[in-house]
Amino acid sequence: MKGFFVTGTDTHVGKTVVCGLLAGFLRARGIDAVTQKWVQTGTSGWPADLATHRRIMGLPEDVPPEQLDDLCPYRLCFPSSPHLAAEREGVEIDLSRIEAAYRRLEASHDIVAQGLLALENLDHRGATGADEAAGDGAGMLLQIPDRLFRDTV
Repeated sequence: MKGFFVTGTDTHVGKTVVCGLLAGFLRARGIDAVTQKWVQTGTSGWPADLATHRRIMGLPEDVPPEQLDDLCPYRLCFPSSPHLAAEREGVEIDLSRIEAAYRRLEASHDIVAQGLLALENLDHRGATGADEAAGDGAGMLLQIPDRLFRDTV
């Protein structure tokens, strides 16, 4: 197992708690899991969702700054959906930056990633993930490796 991706498009549907619980579950079974939040909005400092993940996992909140940049590549002040906060703050969300951070973490950890960006992939299949302006509406989507699903369910 190298990665899980937890996503949802509404606020307070449980994405953050699911990430922390899943990573804590894996760590309790000897898997060196970390959580990653690709874009945290509504913050200028430590990402609140990562703090919650780490608290649930029983880990200290403080990490070296270079690791924080991999755990949360984008931290934006405006409290809204990532694309709206980025637009308002004049930031371009570069997917290659997110992928590079993921790859650096993946080299030494299994990853539970939280984010909204994967829902963009729904559009090319004729579906919609949420209201594009607010990012609300689709609930929560959990993507797990097929082998792990089959081995545990």
